[in-house]
Amino acid sequence: MPLLALMMALILSTSCGGLKSFDLAPLTKKRTIASTPVQPLLLEDEESFTAEINDKLKSLHIYHVIAQKNLLQFDDFIADKSLDELYEAGPYLQILAVKTQVEEIERDLAALYEATRVKENVEHKIIQSRIRDFSQRNKLTALSLSNLSQRLGIEALEITDPNFKSLEKEYNDLHASKEFQIYEKNIEHLSHLMEMKIRSENKRFKPASGDQGNITGDEFPAKVWSLTFDNGPDEKITDAILNNLKSRKLQATFFQLSSNSEKLLNTAQALIAAGMEIGSNSHSYRDLAKAGEMRLEKEISASTGSLEKSLKIDIQFFRLPFGSGVTIPSIRQTIARNNLIHVIWNIDSLDWMAQSPDRIVQRTKKLMKKTARDSGIILFHDVHDRSIEASKEIMDYLMLDGRRTCTIGKIVKDMNEGYETVCLKK
Repeated sequence: MPLLALMMALILSTSCGGLKSFDLAPLTKKRTIASTPVQPLLLEDEESFTAEINDKLKSLHIYHVIAQKNLLQFDDFIADKSLDELYEAGPYLQILAVKTQVEEIERDLAALYEATRVKENVEHKIIQSRIRDFSQRNKLTALSLSNLSQRLGIEALEITDPNFKSLEKEYNDLHASKEFQIYEKNIEHLSHLMEMKIRSENKRFKPASGDQGNITGDEFPAKVWSLTFDNGPDEKITDAILNNLKSRKLQATFFQLSSNSEKLLNTAQALIAAGMEIGSNSHSYRDLAKAGEMRLEKEISASTGSLEKSLKIDIQFFRLPFGSGVTIPSIRQTIARNNLIHVIWNIDSLDWMAQSPDRIVQRTKKLMKKTARDSGIILFHDVHDRSIEASKEIMDYLMLDGRRTCTIGKIVKDMNEGYETVCLKK
């Protein structure tokens, strides 16, 4: 069995100054880009608040430019490298490193947006106007702010995939600043810390801190696949994906955030009623490699208990946010102690990045063809509009050439019980 590069051992957070490449507002002081507390920021004067928002938007853009540049390289590598080589290579690890930083900044902005929403005060209007103005600067800034705009319910510009020339020009323009070079070095550093390997040779799985307690998809028999969706539920997107699954008589596993599921209980219950499987994706999607014991209990134990209580089901599977901490003993022991098996993936659609659905589909198919037995676990997210169409195309692809698609639970049960044919349709 080949080794799978899983990534994410220990991820460090970062603080950087604002970029000067986009002169949206003069910087009056040094600021923390990631994880800025909401309340102190709301107490700042209007000029300082505007500058803070500008800093965060510029940070998002620079991280996305770095990610888009690596995505082009990753896609170019697919033809010549094995899956293991692809997931061990710098471009993929840097994309994942960017995701951890982007998530922190978007979470901060979402918290600010929510805190100012009720009274529609001046800060709320500042956030809206700065996002709109920044996203309209060019096609690449529109891409960078696409996820955030959707998250906040702000109308975003149409997404178009960047060509190499325009991306290279933007990258070179930004690279002239020292601030950009700090960001890039930070991502390079984070990506080195994310590389790891886990051998998955056991055919039977159970809650454990060792190999038997971690599923990658590499272990699955020929032609056996599982579709998985992270970060949800989302009322609109999850419902659309569910309808696509139902119309094709397919089942999938949805790794949900308990914080989202609590708000959208009807959506989560609709998944269960349709025969889908629910796994835990933590409470709030934070990097657990940096978490202490109390945070682990909240994000793993309490979140799983919350899902089980509200949905009246038993949760069997857990997926770490970003896959971060999969080899840290305390984290794996906490997962196992809660009678959970950890599930990673061997096919990453990278649908979290703003791009066209067609680009996601073509990449996913190419990666699937790289697997040893045409089998494994596919990662999507049911929180992005583009994932609806992209996952639908992959659903149709999974129905061709004798492939079989089941939930993680069905596949694990069949493998553990030694069925001759795993994921057999009744």
